[in-house]
Amino acid sequence: MKKFKLQIILVGMVAWMVSSCNEDVYDNIKKMVDSETVYPAGYELPYVKTSGGMERVEIDLCESRVPESELFLPRAVRTVVEYGGKRDIFEPARSWVNITGLTVPQLYRFKIYTEDEWGDRSKPVEITGKPFTESDKNAYVILPTATAFASRAVVNCPTSPNLLYRYHSIKYSYTDKDGVVQSGESPTPNFTITRLANGQTTQLNLSYHLVIPGVIDTVVINNVLEINTLLVDVPINVVLNKSVRTSDNLNNDLTGIRAVDGARTGGRWVSLDNTNAHWLEIDLQGTFSINELRLWRDFSTATKKMPRFSLQVLDGVGSWVDVVTETNNTVDPYTTTFTSVTTNMVRWYLPSYVDNMVRLFEIEVYGIIAD
Repeated sequence: MKKFKLQIILVGMVAWMVSSCNEDVYDNIKKMVDSETVYPAGYELPYVKTSGGMERVEIDLCESRVPESELFLPRAVRTVVEYGGKRDIFEPARSWVNITGLTVPQLYRFKIYTEDEWGDRSKPVEITGKPFTESDKNAYVILPTATAFASRAVVNCPTSPNLLYRYHSIKYSYTDKDGVVQSGESPTPNFTITRLANGQTTQLNLSYHLVIPGVIDTVVINNVLEINTLLVDVPINVVLNKSVRTSDNLNNDLTGIRAVDGARTGGRWVSLDNTNAHWLEIDLQGTFSINELRLWRDFSTATKKMPRFSLQVLDGVGSWVDVVTETNNTVDPYTTTFTSVTTNMVRWYLPSYVDNMVRLFEIEVYGIIAD
C-alpha cells in the first residue's frame, strides 16, 4: 500500500514538472520571437563599383541605377557610407551615391551598409576608390604656342603623345585692338584669333576642357599665353616644329622630326631604303598661304643628291596636289618660289627610283596666315 502511494506521488510530481516546463518553454519561445532582430537588406559586393571624378567618387551599389522609389531593399530606409572618419547618410536608401569633398589625393576605403528605422544595420560591404584632385591636375603641364603675324595668330595647344588626355574643347578670350573682349570655343587644339594690335603683346586666356582616362568629369585647366604680333605681315617658316608623319625612317633617331627642328646641319631625316617612294607629311596646325620652299640636304656625294622630288599640298577634297616638281635638281641649299596656295597640310615627296635614299637636314616652307 505504501509502495502504491509512493508511485502515485511520483507520477503527480512528474506531471506537474512537465506542465511547468511546457509553460516556461512556450513563454521563452514567445519572448524570443517577439524580441528577434530582422536586419535590413544590404548590398552585394559583386555589384559595387567606384568611379573617380573631380574631388569626388561615385559608388554604384546595385546592378543598375534605379530611382529610390523602385529600389527593392526590404526594411532599409537609408544608405550609410563610412570613410576616413566620416559618415555620410543618404535617405532614402540608394542604388548609387556620390561622395564629394575628397580633396586629398589618396585611395579612400568606403564601408557601405543600410539601416532600418531602428538603426539596425545590414551586413556591410567595403570597396576602395580614388578621386581626381587639384594635386593630380597640377601634374598636367600644357604649354601652348602661337604663330603670330601683324593682326592675327594661329594658336596651337599640344596634344598628349601617350594619350594622357584629349581635348573636349578649348575656351579662350582676349582683348582686341579696339579694346573689345573677344571670346570663343574651339573643338580642336588649333585655332586662329584675329583683330590683334600690330606690334604689341596680347594676353590670351585659355581654358582647357580635358577628357582624362579613368576620370568621369571633364577636367578644366586654365592658362595664359602672351602673343607678340609683328608690325607688318612677314612670311615665316610655317613648318617649324610642327607635327610630322613619314613613310619610313632608318632608325628611331633619324626621323622626320629632325627635318623641321630648325637645324640646317647635324640632325637629319634618313629613309629606310633607297628604292621605294618616301614622303614627309607636315601638319601646319592652321591654315596658311604659302609660296616658298627651301631645302638643306646631305649633298656630299653624287649618290645623296635626291634630284627628283615634289612639294604637295592637300586640297579641299583630300587629294595631294603638286605645287613644286623637280626632275633633275643639282642645287643645295635649294630654294624656289611658287604661286601662293592656301592649305593646312604639306607633303615633301620622293618617287621611287634607283638610289633615292633620303638624307634631309631641314625643310622650310614660307607663308603667312590665310585670310
